[in-house]
Amino acid sequence: VCCGNFSHSRDAWPPCRQIWCPDCYKCHGIGMYPMTVIRDEAGNKWFKQEERQHRLNHGVAGVHLVVPFQCEICWIRNLEGRNPEPGLDDLYVSHIRRANLDAMAGKAKNTILTHRRNVKRMLRDAIEIGKTPSTLPRGPFPLDDKVGMSLAVDELHYSITGRGRINDHVQFDTIRKLRSSYTKMWESSPRGVLEGASFAKGTGRVRPTA
Repeated sequence: VCCGNFSHSRDAWPPCRQIWCPDCYKCHGIGMYPMTVIRDEAGNKWFKQEERQHRLNHGVAGVHLVVPFQCEICWIRNLEGRNPEPGLDDLYVSHIRRANLDAMAGKAKNTILTHRRNVKRMLRDAIEIGKTPSTLPRGPFPLDDKVGMSLAVDELHYSITGRGRINDHVQFDTIRKLRSSYTKMWESSPRGVLEGASFAKGTGRVRPTA
């Protein structure tokens, strides 16, 4: 599992050196984040529950080839313009790690491994015939948040601090309302107005003006 900024120096920051074996890239707060336990009608755990939890809490070989992966140090640089401080930013870093793992869990493990094999084949074949690889560079990423990591951190923090009416934790349908609030704030901000302005003509047709 390799950071997209590996070996690249962005702005005045030293080159990133963050890389892990799949099982080494694991959730910092296992048990802290609410996770559904699948049970049958008798209340018994699903026989693959432990395998599922391991999958959700650990990386997968080659996952950086199918998701825009950046390490926690690079994300703190993107969002705050500084390096993470031990002790002060431990929970912040834990949320970023959890968000990265959630992005990885959005892809089936076998799908990731298949793409990894295909990319290795393309690179091997390109070397064999002296061809420029068809694959695009995996980095470096800009010093910015282009994928919504900041909002993902807000949602994850809400998931461990909010209290539901029935359960001890709030449900996802409640947490995701933060995205709606963010969208409305964006649309009504000066930048959002400039980038998202549009007008409607006739019925059902909307055209962007910028």
